[in-house]
Amino acid sequence: MTLKIRSVDVNCATGVQMSMEAVCQVKINADDQRSCELAAENFMGMTEVRVKNILSETMEGHQRSIISTLSVEEIFRDRETFAV
Repeated sequence: MTLKIRSVDVNCATGVQMSMEAVCQVKINADDQRSCELAAENFMGMTEVRVKNILSETMEGHQRSIISTLSVEEIFRDRETFAV
């Protein structure tokens, strides 16, 4: 599932507010039985829109967390570090 993530007015490590958009891919690890069971427990019966909303909120939280640990220069200079 492809999601567009938007974080608005997040303070980076140097205190500068930034807004950022990103695209991410999320999937269930079909090779891992426990991952499939957890996905079924958490998302069974939900509409695709609801699942996307939950995943988008979770990924946006992760993005905000990453932004808050990096300086503006690090975010723009070393995109590979940010992408992890």
